[in-house]
Amino acid sequence: MNRRSRHCVLTRWLVLLGICGTLISRTTTAASVPLPLPNDVPAGPEGVAAPGGAGLPSLAGEATADAPAISAISDATFPDETLVVTGDKLAESHLRIWMEGRWEDLPPLQVAHNRMQAVVPKDWPTSTMLVWPVRGRQAGTPIRVNGTTVWWCWPCRIPSETTGNPSSVQLPSSVQLFGKNLRVGSSEPRAYLHGPQTATWLTVLSAQPYQLTVQLPKQLSPGTYRIFAHNGSGGPYGWSEAVALEVFPGPPQTGLPQFEIAEFGAAPDDGKDDAPAIEQAVDAAVKAGGGTVRFSAGTYHLSRTITLPDSASGVRLAGAGMGHYQGGTETDGGPGTVLRFLPEAAVPKCLIHIAGRFSVLRDLTLIGGHEGIVRAIHDRKAPSQVVARVTQHDVMIERVRFVMLDLRPQVPPEDREDRQIYDAALHLAAAGRANLTIRQCEFHSAGAGIQVGDLGRGHTDDGYPDPSTDYVAIEECIFRGYSPGFYKEPAHPASYQHMGIFNEGVQVFNGKYAIIRGCDFAGADRRGGKMMNRSICVCNTSVRDLYIAGNHSHDVGMVCPREDRVVNQGEQILFHFMYPHGGYFDVLDAASAEVAVNPNDPRNAGTPSSPHMAFDRAGSRVLDEVGTNDHWVVFVSAGKGVGQYRVVVAADRTPNRAVLKLDRPWRVVPDRSSRITVTTANRQNIIVGNTIDAGWIDSRCKVAGILFWFNGFENVIAGNTLRNLGYGIGFNSGFRNPCCWNLIRDNVMERMGGMAVESVEPAFYFDSCRSAGGPSGPLFQADSELAGWYSVGNVARSNRGQDSPAAAFVHALTTDDGSRQLPHQEQAGVMMPVVENSRFTGVKRGIVINRGAIWPVLRGNVVEPLDPAVPDVFDQSQPLKTTGQ
Repeated sequence: MNRRSRHCVLTRWLVLLGICGTLISRTTTAASVPLPLPNDVPAGPEGVAAPGGAGLPSLAGEATADAPAISAISDATFPDETLVVTGDKLAESHLRIWMEGRWEDLPPLQVAHNRMQAVVPKDWPTSTMLVWPVRGRQAGTPIRVNGTTVWWCWPCRIPSETTGNPSSVQLPSSVQLFGKNLRVGSSEPRAYLHGPQTATWLTVLSAQPYQLTVQLPKQLSPGTYRIFAHNGSGGPYGWSEAVALEVFPGPPQTGLPQFEIAEFGAAPDDGKDDAPAIEQAVDAAVKAGGGTVRFSAGTYHLSRTITLPDSASGVRLAGAGMGHYQGGTETDGGPGTVLRFLPEAAVPKCLIHIAGRFSVLRDLTLIGGHEGIVRAIHDRKAPSQVVARVTQHDVMIERVRFVMLDLRPQVPPEDREDRQIYDAALHLAAAGRANLTIRQCEFHSAGAGIQVGDLGRGHTDDGYPDPSTDYVAIEECIFRGYSPGFYKEPAHPASYQHMGIFNEGVQVFNGKYAIIRGCDFAGADRRGGKMMNRSICVCNTSVRDLYIAGNHSHDVGMVCPREDRVVNQGEQILFHFMYPHGGYFDVLDAASAEVAVNPNDPRNAGTPSSPHMAFDRAGSRVLDEVGTNDHWVVFVSAGKGVGQYRVVVAADRTPNRAVLKLDRPWRVVPDRSSRITVTTANRQNIIVGNTIDAGWIDSRCKVAGILFWFNGFENVIAGNTLRNLGYGIGFNSGFRNPCCWNLIRDNVMERMGGMAVESVEPAFYFDSCRSAGGPSGPLFQADSELAGWYSVGNVARSNRGQDSPAAAFVHALTTDDGSRQLPHQEQAGVMMPVVENSRFTGVKRGIVINRGAIWPVLRGNVVEPLDPAVPDVFDQSQPLKTTGQ
C-alpha cells in the first residue's frame, strides 16, 4: 500500500471512530463578521414575548450569493451528538452556533463542498440552536436545530358545549400536540392560543419530547383557533408553526331521550330476529333528533345490517357491558349485551353501519363472521365482510368487543377453495377530517382488527387516489388474532411468503393524523395456529403523521406449519411502500419555491422493472394527481441542493415541461446539475415507547420489529423495547426510493435471531441501500446519470442491544464478496449515516459497513463481540483477514 492509500484508510477510520474532530484546530469567528437573519423560522403570535433567547444579539440582512449555505441538517441533535449537514460552498467552512446565553464556533469532523459533519461538545447546553456556516468573513443563512416543531394536533375539532362542560360522551377539553423538540433540556414548554376574541397562554398538563397536552379555556366561541408551541428555549426563534383547532356549535349531548329496546318488542336470549325492533328504536331516536337506544344484558340476533343514520344529535347504541369472551372456545358469557348474526341465516356483510354523525357505540359485544372470499391479495374492488363500518364523522366507540369468526366451510383440505379473509372486524371509511375515537375496545378477528381507509392503488396504476380517513384515535384497545395462516395450503412453496398477509391488528390503508396508543396485540394461541401477523401495518406511502405510542405486542407473528417452508411476513410495525410510482428526473431549472422537469424525457419510456429495485429511469412520470394533494415530495438526489426535500402543492404543465410548486422555498436552489426524485413518502410518524416481544423465535418465519420499506422522511423511533425478533429497527432505501432524515434513539433491543430478509442477517439496526443491478450496475458508478443519494442523515443514537448475530448494517445491501466489488466513490448510496453512543453486546459481528455507506460516523459506541478477536467495525470493502469475519 502506498503512502496516499495508507493516509486515505487512516482518515476513513478516524472518521468512523469519531476522532477527526480532535485533530482539527478550533476556529474562532471575529465578532465583526455579519450574521444574517434566519429566513425560514416560524413566526410566533404577534406581540407575544417568547421565553428564552438569552444572549441573542441583533441580527441583520441576508447572506451574500457566494456565502456558504446549509440546505438541510439533522434536527434533534444534542450535546455529544453529530450534526449532519448538507449544503453548498461548504468547503473550508465551520459552524457558528448560538444557544441559550452562549456563542460557540464548531469545527467540522469532515467537510466538502456539499456536506459537513460536526460533533456537538458534551458541555454545551441542550437547547434550541441557530447554526450559521462561516467561511472567512462570510456567513450563510442560519438554520434552526432543536426548535419546537408541531406537526398536528388531536382532536382537530370540538363542540363548543364541551369546553368547561364535558358531556356524557367525554369529548375532550384539552388538546394534544404532536411533533418533535416539544420538550428540550431543562426548559419548560409553553403553548399559546389565538382565535376569535381569545388570545391567551395555555396550561401545559403534560410535556414529552414528542407530545404536549394543553388545557383549553372553559369557554370558547365557535371558530378556528391557532395553537403555537414553544419549548422554552430560542426566544423569538423558538416558536413552532401554528396548528389549527376548530370549535363548532355542537348539538346537545345531554338530556337526550332514552329508548329501551324492550319497548319495541326485542327480548334477549329468545333466539328470534331482533333486527326489526332495533330498527324501530333507531327510527324513533332519529325522529326525536337523537337519543340513546338501550339494551339490557343478553344476546340479540340480527338478520340484516342495522344502520345508524344522520340525526341532529346522533344515535347511540348502549348495552349493559361487553361481558366476557373465551378466545379458545370463541364463546361469550357474563353480564353483557351481545348483538350477533342470526343462526341458520345468511351472515350479514356488516352488522352495524354507522352512517350518522355524532353516533356512539358503547358497552356491547358484536359478533359477526367471515365466510372467506376467493380474491387476489391486492384486489381493491373485492367485496368485503365486516362486523361494523363507520362512514361518518365525529363518532365514538368505547368498550365494545368486535368478534369476527372464521366461518369458512370445514371440509377436507382437498375440497377447499382458496377462500381468503383480508377484511377487518371494524372498517373506518369516513373520508376527510373524520374525528373518530375508538377507546377501550376488544378485537377478536380471523382477519384484521381495524382497517383505516381502503386499500390504495398499485405501483403502476393511474388515476386519482381515494380520499383518506384522517384524525382517528385508537386507544387502550386489545387485539387478538385468530388467523390460521392458510385455509387452503398453496401449491407453490413461494406462496408461503404471503402467509397471514393482511391479518393484522391495525391496518392503515389510507389515513393520516392517527393515534394508536396503549393497545395490546397478540395471537390468541400462536403455537396453536390462532395468530396475528403484524401489529400495525401501513400499506400506503402517502400515510403520514401517525403517533404510535405505548403499545404492547407479544406472541405475534406467523408460525409455519411445515418444516420445509419459510414465511416472509411479520414486521410488527411496518411502513410498506405502496403507491403509484413517480420517478427520477434531471432538473431543467428551478426558482425559489419551484422546480421544473421534463416528464417526456426519452429515458422515461416504458415501465419500471420493479418499483423498488429499479436501476434505470424507465416509467418515470409526473402523474396528473401530483400537486392536487399533499402526498408528493421532491427530493434532490444529486447535484446542487442535494439532500433537501419539499412537498409539492401545485403543478403547471406544458409540453415537455412540468413546473412543480413547493410548500416552502429551497434553502439551496437546485440547477441543471441537479437530479430529483418525485415520490410519495411516509413522513413525520412518531413511534415511541412501544414494547414488541414475539415470545419465541420461529427461524422459518420473519417476525421483526419496526421497518420502513423505502420512502420515509423525518420519522422518529424512540424509547421502544424490542425482544425475540429477526431484527430490531430498519430502513431500506434505493434508487427512486429515498429514505432520509430519520431519528432512531434510546431504543432497547434484545435477542435478535430469526429470519431477517431485509438486513442480510439478524441485527439490532440497519440503514441499507438495496443495490439493484449489483456492484457493477450503474447506481454506484461515479459518472453514472443514475448515481445519487438514496438516503441521507439517518441517525441512530443511544440505543442498546444485546445478543444478536450482528450489531448493525450501514451499507449497500450485498454479500460480503459483492461488497468488495463496489467501486470507490463518494456520490451515491447511504450518505452520512450515524451510529453513535450506543452499546451492543453479545454479537458475532459488530457494525457492518461497506463502500455503499458514504462518510459513516460511528462514534462513542461500545461493541462487545462474543469473540474478542472480531473487530467492532467490520468493513466489507476490505479483504478478509481471518476466516469467519
